[in-house]
This record gives sequence, structure tokens and C-alpha cells, in this order.
Amino acid sequence: MCWLTALSSHQRITGEMLLYKLEFGHIHLQALGIMRISRTVQWFLEAAHRDTTHMRRVVEEVAVTAIYLMTFTRWLQDRSPGSVYTAEFLDRRLRNVELLPGFLTPERTRPASFSFSQSSNASENE
Repeated sequence: MCWLTALSSHQRITGEMLLYKLEFGHIHLQALGIMRISRTVQWFLEAAHRDTTHMRRVVEEVAVTAIYLMTFTRWLQDRSPGSVYTAEFLDRRLRNVELLPGFLTPERTRPASFSFSQSSNASENE
């Protein structure tokens, strides 16, 4: 959420730029966008110290990519103060994915009191 919070003053123009890149004939921009999304998801997984391989890695990448794109799309439409609806949306998606059997290994589970929105707010205040 810190990333989106930093972009909040440019939310409208960010959406307009993305729509421009999705226009027919901009396949070169779309291909670069897909590569950028892939690199960002890889970075998220590395930052989370996810070291899975093979099919499990593919499942994680698909899940994180879906959450990333859904959250970004939600943020583009969010007019709540501080994008609180997006933070809540992200928190729910991450809790949902944790319900998938075996998604998190036992040593990587978070305490029940942990909240992603609290975590992002703490980062913003530093």
C-alpha cells in the first residue's frame, strides 16, 4: 500500500496513462507492461523470502499477480480518504489466499493479530 499511497496525488493521471497503453496498436507498450508486472511479482516473492519451486512457485506467482492487478485496479477507482477501501480490499485478498491449503509453510505464518493495513500504515509513518 505504501507504493499506491505515494502515487495517490497522481491517481487520475496514472489511470489515464494505463488506458493509453492499452489502446490498440500499442502492443510494444503492453508487452513491456507484462514484463514489468512479472518483475514486480518476482520482487514481491523475493522480499517475502518465498523459495518454492516448480508447480508451487507457479501457483504462488499466479495468486500474487492476480492480487496485485486486482488491488491496483481497485485503487484506480478508490476515492476514499487514504485509499482505505483499497487497503481493506488488499487485506481481505491476502487473508483469502492464506486459506488455500499449504500456501504458507508453517514457519512463514503470520500472527493472528497481524494486519496488512496496519503494517502499511506503520511503514508510512517511518
